[in-house]
Amino acid sequence: MGLFGKEALISTNGGRERRYTLDLGPDWVLEDMLKLKDSLGSSDESFAFVQSLAQGLVNSFAVQTGNLEDLRYVAFTRADALTRVAVPIPEGTPILDDGVIILASAFIHAHQV
Repeated sequence: MGLFGKEALISTNGGRERRYTLDLGPDWVLEDMLKLKDSLGSSDESFAFVQSLAQGLVNSFAVQTGNLEDLRYVAFTRADALTRVAVPIPEGTPILDDGVIILASAFIHAHQV
């Protein structure tokens, strides 16, 4: 599974935060995630599986201890991409104005030396 994303330095009220995004929006990325679901024999609903896998991806970064600034990892997809790969979006799922759905996030506080 290939992942795309960006890195940005964000100014916040509390200082600075380095934000990394994982773009799980391309159809082929979602299709690969669904193939993994099938190969594992998961009985989870497709959206729940995608969301869980996204949370696992961002959680893999949450154990860092050498960062000097706050870090945030965000995994997202798009409503239209989920529709194209036949993944129903559960009622009540927040969808941003541009169609983005935040699947998961992790925040890591800065560690002072």
